[in-house]
Amino acid sequence: MTLMLVAFLIDVAMVVYLEFKVNAIDSAASPFHPFLTFHVIISIIVMILYLHQVVSGLLIYFRNVRWRLHKAGGIAFIIFRIGNLVTSLFLDHFRP
Repeated sequence: MTLMLVAFLIDVAMVVYLEFKVNAIDSAASPFHPFLTFHVIISIIVMILYLHQVVSGLLIYFRNVRWRLHKAGGIAFIIFRIGNLVTSLFLDHFRP
C-alpha cells in the first residue's frame, strides 16, 4: 500500500507542478478549442478515479473488503491517465 500511495503522491505533485508552470487552469477557463475540452473532460475523469482508487484502496487495506471494483477502477485509471498524458502533449497546438 505504501508504494501505491507514494506513486499517487508523485503523480499529483507532477500535476501541481505543471499547473504552476503552464497555468493550466487559467488557460482552461478561457475560450478554447474542442480538443482542449476533450483534455479537460479526461482530466476530470482522472481526478474522480484518483479519489475512487484511494478510497477503495484504503477500504481494502483497513477493512479487508473485496477488491474487484478497485481492480476495475485501476484499469480505467491507467487508460484515462495515459489518455490524459497523450492529449497533454498536443495542447500547445490548440491553446489560444
